Amino acid sequence: MVSNEFTIREMTEADVPFGLSLGEMSGWNQMPADWLRIYRYEPRGCFVGMMNETPVATISTTTYGTDLAWIGMMLVHPDFRRQGIATALMKHVIAWLEERGTECIKLDATPAGATVYEQLGFKREWEFHRYEKRGDVGTVENVEGLENFQVEQFDRKAFGVDRSEWLSRLAADSKVVSQQNGYGMLRPGRLATYLGPVIAETPDLAEGLIHQLISEQHKTIFWDAPGPNADAIELTKRFGFQPVRPLIRMWRGEKLVVGNVNKQYALASPATG
Repeated sequence: MVSNEFTIREMTEADVPFGLSLGEMSGWNQMPADWLRIYRYEPRGCFVGMMNETPVATISTTTYGTDLAWIGMMLVHPDFRRQGIATALMKHVIAWLEERGTECIKLDATPAGATVYEQLGFKREWEFHRYEKRGDVGTVENVEGLENFQVEQFDRKAFGVDRSEWLSRLAADSKVVSQQNGYGMLRPGRLATYLGPVIAETPDLAEGLIHQLISEQHKTIFWDAPGPNADAIELTKRFGFQPVRPLIRMWRGEKLVVGNVNKQYALASPATG
């Protein structure tokens, strides 16, 4: 049970460096731009766990209307783990989202985390892996973002809800390639360049988009490919990627939001879907 000295407050932008430090301790890939994007999109839905007025944990939400929301950035300082803090933060954001009328809440979990989340009412939707293609060691270079990126109805059919506002913010920090029936993004990370999202009508189109995005990349690349999409898994092999980390997509709520996973070739982020 969590200590009586533990409290939860809304995050402020001044807390972003703390969130980044927790991510670095856990070996996560987020850059300052990633944390700022999440916070600025949903400032009242990001929270900090406090122990004796000292920040010790973070959690974020990313909402897509009231149909769907994502929980992410669930990070606890190593010195304060296994004290019930993660569970307390999860219960807090679940209540916050349900008070807003959110019908479906999702998150991406490690196998160990999935067991904990099942106790909070989450169910397993499908499994996926992070794939990696090793490259040069060193700081990942920035890419030139695309302003005013507009997503056609096609993304909504693939993902399940309208996330156009979120994608426009993501595109501003990403290399973007797009065609009539698909698009892809590539952005810098602390440890590796991150490929995703990639949405495409056909495997051939997805392959072409991915080739355009990564053909001139020399740094290590991460790619989160949905397990149910056999064509996406085949493409990871074709491009020379290796599986390095299993993850599980989970959900809870009144109604499961189902997109078309066979049109999703790379996920946007475990923190936001």
